[in-house]
Amino acid sequence: HGMPLALLLGLVDPTSIPGFEWFKDVPKLKPEQLVFVGLRDLDASERDVILEKNIKAFTMQHVDRYGIGNVMEMALDHLKFEDGTMRP
Repeated sequence: HGMPLALLLGLVDPTSIPGFEWFKDVPKLKPEQLVFVGLRDLDASERDVILEKNIKAFTMQHVDRYGIGNVMEMALDHLKFEDGTMRP
């Protein structure tokens, strides 16, 4: 999932990867439009991107501690504007 997400976030130039040139015209995601739920094993570089881009992330430890229902509520709350409507 890392490479498609990197392309969608604009972290990788799609024209530098043969076969992915068409990605240059795909609308980009903003980090605040993304929440990871259930993360287990992350490479150091993946962890760095999550921290650097301030992407909301919940690990399996969060799921085990709070339960999947509560974690999903927290994830959805992150995706809402202050008036309660969902981010596009």
